[in-house]
Amino acid sequence: MTIILCQSFLSIPLTITIAAKNENFLIISTNREAYKFFSQLYSEKEIVLLPEINVSLKGLLNINSILKAKRGVKRRIANYSKSDVYFFLVAFCEYPAWIVKVLSNKNKIYYKAATQLPNSVTKTDSIKGILHQTFSYYFWGINVDRKILDRTLFFPLSQKYFSKINSMLCPIVVDNEVIENVIKNKVRVGGKILYLSGGIIENNLVCETEFELKTNQFFDRIPLEEVFLKLHPRSNLARFAEKKIPQISSFIPANLICNNFDVVIGYNTATLYEAANGGKIAISLLNYFEPLSDNKRNGYIDYLRNNTKLDMKLYFPSSLEEVIQLIDFES
Repeated sequence: MTIILCQSFLSIPLTITIAAKNENFLIISTNREAYKFFSQLYSEKEIVLLPEINVSLKGLLNINSILKAKRGVKRRIANYSKSDVYFFLVAFCEYPAWIVKVLSNKNKIYYKAATQLPNSVTKTDSIKGILHQTFSYYFWGINVDRKILDRTLFFPLSQKYFSKINSMLCPIVVDNEVIENVIKNKVRVGGKILYLSGGIIENNLVCETEFELKTNQFFDRIPLEEVFLKLHPRSNLARFAEKKIPQISSFIPANLICNNFDVVIGYNTATLYEAANGGKIAISLLNYFEPLSDNKRNGYIDYLRNNTKLDMKLYFPSSLEEVIQLIDFES
C-alpha cells in the first residue's frame, strides 16, 4: 500500500499525483480543510482524518488528555506495515513529523519538501527557540533546527530527523494532466483574475488602515465581474471591497485552480510562485502595501523568488498603476 501524509494545501497536487499512480493508497491528514477537499475526490476508505493535537503552554495544563490523544493516534497508525510512505513537511510540524516517525518503524519513507524557506532565515540561540527545540525533542522525539526571520521563529525539521527515519528522496513530480483528469468533474471555476487573500492583517503584516485604503483603491479600478476571491483556508473573513466579489469555497486549493485564470494576485502565498511556474501572470502585493516590517516583507520576497523557476517571472509591483498594467498586459 501507499500512504501519503498531506498536511497543507501546498502538498495537494503531489498527493493527487501519487494517489493516481497507485491503486491501493491511503491519504492521512490532521488538516480538516484538506480532508474536506479529499472527501470530494476519494472514498472514505481512502482518506483518514486524524485528530488535531495542539500543544501549548496553556494546553499542557491538560497534559493527560494530550497524552491520551497521542496514544490513540499511535494505536491507530502503528499497524500499517510494508508500505511506501510519502510526506512533504518543512516547519511547524512536530506532530505530523511524529506520525511519520511512528510509521517509519515498519515502512519505507519518501520525502520531498513542499517548499523552501527564505534564504534570509538564520540560526538563533534565543531562549524561546532553545526551549521549543528541547520540548520538540523530549515530547515528540523530533529533531528541529532553530531559525529566525525578523523576530519570527521557524523550526524546520533537521537532518538528524531524516537520518533517524531513513527517508529517501521522493522521485515523483507533480503531473498536471493527471490532476486535471482527477478534478475536472469536481472543481469547476475559472475566469480572468484569481485574487488570493487572508491573514495579512491578522498576522500583523500590514496595518488595517493601509490595507483598507489600497484594497478599496484596487477594486475601484478592476471590473468586479472579472475577479474571484479565494481566502486562505485558515481565514474566512473577506475585508472591505473584497466583500463585493464572488468567493470560491475555502476548502478548494488555490493551486489546483490557478491554471483556470489568466492572472493570479496575492500577498505572500505559495500559490503565487506555483502560478508563475505554470506560466501565469503572477502578481505579489508585497511592495504594493506598506509593510509593518521591511525585514519580514523582504524575507517573503526572498521566499517567493527562491521557489520561482529561473525562466519564469513573478511580479512585485509597488504602485496601483503597475498592477493595472500587468493585468491589462494579459488582456
